[in-house]
Amino acid sequence: MKKNLLASLIKVQFIALLFCGVFAHATIDPPTAFDRNVKNINSGWSYLEQPLTSLTAANAATGWESINLPHSWNALDATDLDPGYRRSASWYKKEITMDKVDPAMLYELYFEGSNIVTKVFVNGTEVGGHIGGYIGFDIDITKALKSGKNEIMVRVDNSYDPEVIPSQKSDFFIFGGITRDVWL
Repeated sequence: MKKNLLASLIKVQFIALLFCGVFAHATIDPPTAFDRNVKNINSGWSYLEQPLTSLTAANAATGWESINLPHSWNALDATDLDPGYRRSASWYKKEITMDKVDPAMLYELYFEGSNIVTKVFVNGTEVGGHIGGYIGFDIDITKALKSGKNEIMVRVDNSYDPEVIPSQKSDFFIFGGITRDVWL
């Protein structure tokens, strides 16, 4: 009886080792449907330091200046000799050209950070937003994209708002702007 039990255990162990050996050498290729094309779009933005509330007014405004991201409109306010720092809204704009928009693909903008309240528009359509300055977020822009030229506009606002985290009552500097990288 002990010999039969021992022989059965050896067979089970042998079969288990055989399966482990077979599966250890198996490879699984991910399907091509999940391939990603990620592009940093930090360069070539325009910036408008006006707290306009409407997209139409921002588009009609003059005084846009060329910048690259990351960007903060008050990066030096905490260290310069002028008291206070700017707590308001500003606009960012970028044109991207899409050779072809594939309807089977998902197109997103990924912001690593913008401070504090952000609204994103593509070709005049509001496509999403985010509240908070220290966590990245993505915006699905698939439905708003078209083949050819596309305009991205972003309104960022770091105005005082006690309902928004981080606490506006704290003793640290609240930068305003798109303060981290942006990816398509």
